[in-house]
Order: sequence, then structure tokens, then C-alpha cells
Amino acid sequence: MLDQYPETATFLTEEERQFVIRTLADDSKGQATHFSTKFVWQALTDWKSYVQAVNFMWYVASVTVQPFPLMFLPTAGPAFRVRLCLHDHDQLLL
Repeated sequence: MLDQYPETATFLTEEERQFVIRTLADDSKGQATHFSTKFVWQALTDWKSYVQAVNFMWYVASVTVQPFPLMFLPTAGPAFRVRLCLHDHDQLLL
């Protein structure tokens, strides 16, 4: 089982531990430490949020609609072929 914090990780050397701690501190700079409605308004007014939402809906629609016609092929396919054969046969008899 892996340790959750670099301070308690027994498999890290002291140099590796300091590097990980510095890297995590650098990665978290500029992140908010509290919740504010300002963040919600920033997300709602950002055009990239809407592009991502449309992209997600496009993906979901393409994945769910694409196999829809294939569900009817096993049942409609043979019946359609039989109908074509009967139609051609009727034409020959006339």
C-alpha cells in the first residue's frame, strides 16, 4: 500500500522526499483554498465551458445513436431479402 503523504513515505530518500514536497507545493500555487460563488460565475461566463458541454453532448449522441440502426438489421435484413425475391418472382410469372 502506498503512503498518502510524502512526509510519511518510507520508500523515498530524503532528497526525493524534498523534491516531491517542493513539486506539490509548486503545483498548488494559485489554487483557491475556499469556495466562492465568484468561481461559479467564472465558469458560467467562460466560453470554453460551453464548448466542452457541446463536445460532451455530441459524443454521447454519436455513441448512443450510431448502433441504433444496427439493432434492426438481424430482423429486417432477411425479411427484406425475401420480399425482394418474391417481388422478382412475381414479375417473372406475369
